[in-house]
Formats: sequence, structure tokens, C-alpha cells
Amino acid sequence: MKLKSLLSLAILFVLKTNIANAQDGNPCDLPSEFVGNTGSNMTVLLQSSFFTDYPEMNDAYIVATSESGLVVGSASVDGSQSSLAVWGDDSLTPDVEGALSGESFTFQLVNGADLYDISTDNFSYTTNSFLPLSNSSLTLNCSGGGGDPDIDGCTDEAALNYNADANTDDGSCIAVVNGCTDETAFNYNADANTDDGSC
Repeated sequence: MKLKSLLSLAILFVLKTNIANAQDGNPCDLPSEFVGNTGSNMTVLLQSSFFTDYPEMNDAYIVATSESGLVVGSASVDGSQSSLAVWGDDSLTPDVEGALSGESFTFQLVNGADLYDISTDNFSYTTNSFLPLSNSSLTLNCSGGGGDPDIDGCTDEAALNYNADANTDDGSCIAVVNGCTDETAFNYNADANTDDGSC
């Protein structure tokens, strides 16, 4: 009973931390992809309809995590039908390396630096079984962007149209050309864009 209470507290702490990260823009603690082969697994088919209303995916992968918090499977995804192996525990060693029989698991989407929780029907691990999934919904867990969004503009401080807010140069900088800009003056310079008082 104490183990369940401690596990509940740990899950609550992780959820509160993730909510705080989502609110204050801290980078996400992204789960790693599963590496290995325990010799037993179940296959999860993610049908194309599973990805309805998902954002554009960049270097995206889905992670399966057991209720004990262990990553038990992962697969790269791009929004088209794909499959994922959820790996079960290896009964030959004392270490727990995968999902236990009957243990529930959840999915998360890692999309670039963003982490999403995927809501689906409840299910549990069964060795050598096949689970087709046709629908799901996403909730942003946290955004790992952390930095400012790209603002295109001229970043050359010496340019006529320098934009102090820009952090990505878009090639629009206009060089300063000093000269007389008064069209009625004898020495008017049609190429000048900055009056130098020489009129």
C-alpha cells in the first residue's frame, strides 16, 4: 500500500512539474526512445485516423510508458499509419526491462522540442497480442521552445530599416545612402534615402 502511495505522489509531482513547465516556457524533459529487445512484445497499429488533428510533425516519435514509469516502446511517426512494438519484461533476468503482463501503459508524442500527452482507450500489456488504434486526442504537456519565436526582419544595425526586434535576418536590409533628399535643391540626389544636410 505504501508503494502505491509513493507512486501516486511521484506521478502527481511529475504532472505538476510538467504543467508548470508548460506555463512558464521551461524546456521539456523529453522521454528517450526505447532501445533494446526483450524478446517479447505486443504490436500496436496506429492507423492514419489516429493522427487526426495532430500538428505538423518534425522528427516526431511516440513513446509508450508503463504505469511504473518505464519506457517500454517507441516509434518514429509522420502522421501516416505506423506500428509500435510495446516490449514486455524479460522473464530470464531479475531486472524489469519492459511492461509486466496486465500492466497498463500510456502514449506521449515527442514532436521536436514539444511533448504531448496522447489520450486513447485504456488497455494493458499482453505478450503476442495485436492492438489497432484508430483515434486519439492530444494535450500539450509542455513546450520546449524555451526561446523567442523567430521574428524576420533586418538585423543589420547600420541599415536604414534595422529592426531591433528581429532575430532572423530576412535579407531585406536597405543600405543608408546619404545625400540631399530635397527635390527642389540644385544638388538633389535621387538615390539618397537619408538627408545629410548638404542641400
